[in-house]
Amino acid sequence: SVKALAKAIKKHPVLCNVNLAHVFLAGGSAVVNKMLLSCKTCVSLQIGHKDFDKESVAAIAKFLGKKNSLTSFSLVGAAVDNDNKTL
Repeated sequence: SVKALAKAIKKHPVLCNVNLAHVFLAGGSAVVNKMLLSCKTCVSLQIGHKDFDKESVAAIAKFLGKKNSLTSFSLVGAAVDNDNKTL
């Protein structure tokens, strides 16, 4: 489950690079937020899903606005422009 994955990432002592670009994070922004918080000590994070909703994208923006250790970030497959009807 996503909760188990988030817990494992958070507790891993040396994990620096996380690629969740093709992981289906079902459960909306609460699940996305939990996963982001578990990655706050990572150096590199790739996250993405074609069905992110507005709240999930907002959670990602909020996460990026806070102090974290990321030096590399990639948002894969999420449409975030005003022309996309899904957001």
